[in-house]
Amino acid sequence: MMRRAATYFFALLLLETQASHAGGTVSNCTEQDLRNALNGGGTVTFSNDCSITLSGTIAIGAGTTTIDAAGHNVSISGGNAVRLFNVSGNLALLGLTLTGGQTNTGGALYVNVGANVVASNCTFAGNSAPGTNGIAGVNGSNNPGGSGGNGTSGTPGTAGFGGAIYNLGNLTLLACAVSTNSASGGNGGAGGNGGNGANNGGRGGNGGAGAAGYGGAVYNQGALIASQCTFAGNSATGGGGAAAGTGGTGLFSGVAGSGGAGAVGTGGAIYSAQPITITNCTFFGNSAQGGNSSAAGTGSSGSGNNGPSGADGAGGAVSTAGGALTNCTFNNNTATGGGGGNGGNGSNNGGNGGNGGNGFGGSLLNSGTISVVNCTFSSGGATGGTNGAAGSGTFSGSPGNPGISGGGDVAGVSGTFRLMNSILATNLSGGNGYGSITDAGYNLSSDGSLAFGVKSMVNTDPKLGALALNGGLTATMALQPGSPAINQVPLASSPATDQRGVPRGQNGLACIGAYEVAPSVLVAPTITTTPVVSNRFGFSFLTVSGLTYTVQYKSALTATNWTPLPPSVGTGRILTNLDPLTNGPSRFYRIKVQ
Repeated sequence: MMRRAATYFFALLLLETQASHAGGTVSNCTEQDLRNALNGGGTVTFSNDCSITLSGTIAIGAGTTTIDAAGHNVSISGGNAVRLFNVSGNLALLGLTLTGGQTNTGGALYVNVGANVVASNCTFAGNSAPGTNGIAGVNGSNNPGGSGGNGTSGTPGTAGFGGAIYNLGNLTLLACAVSTNSASGGNGGAGGNGGNGANNGGRGGNGGAGAAGYGGAVYNQGALIASQCTFAGNSATGGGGAAAGTGGTGLFSGVAGSGGAGAVGTGGAIYSAQPITITNCTFFGNSAQGGNSSAAGTGSSGSGNNGPSGADGAGGAVSTAGGALTNCTFNNNTATGGGGGNGGNGSNNGGNGGNGGNGFGGSLLNSGTISVVNCTFSSGGATGGTNGAAGSGTFSGSPGNPGISGGGDVAGVSGTFRLMNSILATNLSGGNGYGSITDAGYNLSSDGSLAFGVKSMVNTDPKLGALALNGGLTATMALQPGSPAINQVPLASSPATDQRGVPRGQNGLACIGAYEVAPSVLVAPTITTTPVVSNRFGFSFLTVSGLTYTVQYKSALTATNWTPLPPSVGTGRILTNLDPLTNGPSRFYRIKVQ
């Protein structure tokens, strides 16, 4: 009988021992049971399937805490009323579903400065960060014997940040499903109407401005790492500017106020003000929508005011100030600008209509220094908003311009955008790319929207298959037979594996994009770690079905023998192997695969 030879992959991680904390087991599936188990930190596990709805946010303080579903179906909800967790210490989340959290800053998680959160095999779904709408202005008073009072202006809305997560600390997402989360800015409050008078009608109040929506799933100002995750159906929406109040009646009618401006919606799945690291992830069906602006009114000179411009929709999936994206697939993400406000009407000159908001980066918008390597972008759309109409008067104003449709797949509005070994393909608006993007070689674009060099291809059909589970944890788009992306890149210029973990390269060449056409071979596991929790140290790694994985350790590399931990059989998904510690010395680890 043939035996498969054992193969070893080394982590060589130096372990620092830490003090243990108390923990508990949740068995009654109540909020109080969960809070009791969490008291004092440590490791909290579940003895059965649970669905718990919180009445208030749970604070995770100093120290290290793990909440582990332990193989059960565990859902923790905020009932669309409260945030789930506010984290100040170290938190590991394993196998949980976090849903229905709601607040304007991180519906499920708020990660404070200095805090560390690792979520592995978790689902974040249906969380929201809604901003509040502005307050409407008060109507002016009526005055039958004189002039009507002026209406007051509406107040602006407030912003929404991170539908699922607001991160100021250190956030790591491993093999998580992040879907249908939303961040939305509030609409402005309407202006109050001018009061009626015997002489002069009062002036209408101005409409309040809308507020921004940042990061439909994640708002990041700290450190963000995501690997083997799927971000689907998340949205960031800017609030709309409110209508102005009308002028009051009288011998001389009052004039209308001016409507408010809409606000930006950016980062349908992720908005980051800091560089990020994203590997082996899929983004599909995410969107960013800018808010619409309302019509302008009439100025004191009798001329119509110019309408405000619509707001930008930017980064349908990701809007970031730089970082690194490797082996990622983007499909059917969109960014749409808001409509411009109409110009105000005047007795003399009509105001000009506002420009439509811009749509930038249907899948990815960069404003920092970013490196994008072996990614596949497809069916993204960037659509500028409609323009505002001209205001009327003795001399009519001019209509505004439609917003820019810039980069259905990718856009670089500032900074440095380095694109390498990647596929750009879309049949939606905005073309494949927009702005300043550096061709680092071996890219393939289905159109000629970007100026690529001689090592890349333009106006070339990459022959992509539909988004599907082609192996690994996340969906990919397989290269079809005859695709010009097959075997084009020198191995030295490619990552070792594709998005699924399949080794790259045949005959010394690798494929363009996130998917590698290659025979199935033994895959080296990518080893990550969770924090030391209680008395356990965890390894997480992607496995191949049917292979056996054994974590081994020794206290010194010069020692003769390795001590094995219990083996695990690969499932095609990420497994976590935990080492029970007894406050021993530092250890080195390796993984045996056979």
